[in-house]
Amino acid sequence: MDFTRFEELLKAWQDGEATAAELREFESLLRSDPAYRKELAHSVLIEAALHRRFAAAEAASPARPRPVWQRRPWEAAAALIVLAVSLFAVGRLMLRGDAASVRVLSGEIRTLGAPANVLRDGQSFEVRGLAPATLLLKDGTRAVLDAGAVGSVPAPGAAFELRRGSASFALAGPFRVTTPAGTVASSDGQFWILLRPPTRKPPKDQARRPELVVETARGSADVDAWETRTAVAAGQRRVFGVPPPPGGTDYARLLERATLTLSAAIARAAAVRPGIPVHAELEEEDGRLSYSIGLAADGKVREIAVDPSSGRILGEEDDDEDRARVAAAVTTPLASLVDKVLESVAGRAVEAEFELKGDRLRVEIKVFGPDGLREIKVDGTTGEILKTETKGDSR
Repeated sequence: MDFTRFEELLKAWQDGEATAAELREFESLLRSDPAYRKELAHSVLIEAALHRRFAAAEAASPARPRPVWQRRPWEAAAALIVLAVSLFAVGRLMLRGDAASVRVLSGEIRTLGAPANVLRDGQSFEVRGLAPATLLLKDGTRAVLDAGAVGSVPAPGAAFELRRGSASFALAGPFRVTTPAGTVASSDGQFWILLRPPTRKPPKDQARRPELVVETARGSADVDAWETRTAVAAGQRRVFGVPPPPGGTDYARLLERATLTLSAAIARAAAVRPGIPVHAELEEEDGRLSYSIGLAADGKVREIAVDPSSGRILGEEDDDEDRARVAAAVTTPLASLVDKVLESVAGRAVEAEFELKGDRLRVEIKVFGPDGLREIKVDGTTGEILKTETKGDSR
C-alpha cells in the first residue's frame, strides 16, 4: 500500500493544484482500498476540528476582535463551501455502491501500485503473488487470471485486454479479448487463453509478438491471430504463432493435440499386430492426426495408424517396401532407443526409423524441442548418439 504517493495526491487535492491525471489517480486509489478513504475522511475531519478550535480561540482572546465571518464574510463563506463539498465527496466515495464496477472476488489484484477490491472501466491490473485471481465483470462474465497476468478490464463497448500471462473466461454473453498476438471472441461459452514465447523464431518486425494458445471448454471461439482466422470448436486446443516455412511441418501445433508419446504409440501398435517396429512418425493427412507405425513381418511392412490422444487403432494398410534385412538386424527395440535419446535431448520425438548403412544398423530420430527440430543419428545397437543436426521446422 503506497501511502507516500497517496499523501502527495491528497496534498495536491487540498491545495487545489492537482492535475486531471492526478485527480483520476487519486480517485482510483480511494476506490481501491477503504484505508485510503478512511485517511481522507480523517484528514477532512481534522481540518474541520482545527477550524472550530481556531474560531474558539479567537473568541476567547482579550482583544475579542470580531469573528472572521463578521470581518471577512466572503472568506468564511468560501471556507464553509469547501468544507461542505469535501465532506460530500468523501461521503460519496465511502458510501457509493459498486454495482457498476468490476469486482475482485479473490486473489491479489494491483492497480497503480496498490491493492484493489474493485476496478474501474478500462483500468489496468496486474495479478501479484502465486495464486490466481478471480474477477466478476459487469455483464456477469467471470474471469480467472493466473498469477503474473497483466491487462485491462473492458471499458463500455471495448474488449478485455490481456497483455501477458493466461486467463480463463466463463461468459455471460458476447465477449472479446484482445492480446498482442490477436483477438479471441465468443458469444457464449468458456475458454482459456495463454500468451507464451514463440517456439519458432519470428520475423524481426514481429519479434515481440507471443504465441497464442486457445482452448475451449464449451461453446466455440473465433480467433484472429497471426495470419490465421478460424473457429476453435468446443473441446479443442489450438496454437497460433509464427507459421512454418514452406514445406515444413508445424510440429508445435501437432504436438499440442498429441498426448500419447511416440514410444507409447509404438508399444500400442506392437500389442495389436505381430511384427518388429521399424518406423514411427507423427503425421497429419487430410486433417487427421495420427502416429503411423511400421511393423515388419514376413518381409512386408504393415502400417498401423494410432490415435495420438486415445491410443485407438484408426486403420491399417500394407506397404510394399521390403524391410526384411532391417528387421533381421534389430536387436534393441525402436521404442527403447527413442527413450534413451530423450534422456539427454530435450523435447518430444516425432519420428524414428531404422536404416542400414552397409552392415551397420542405425536409427534416425527427430526430436522437436525448444530449439526447433533436431535430427539425431543413433547406433541401432548401443543407442549411442553419433550425430546431431538442427533442422529448424523443415522435415
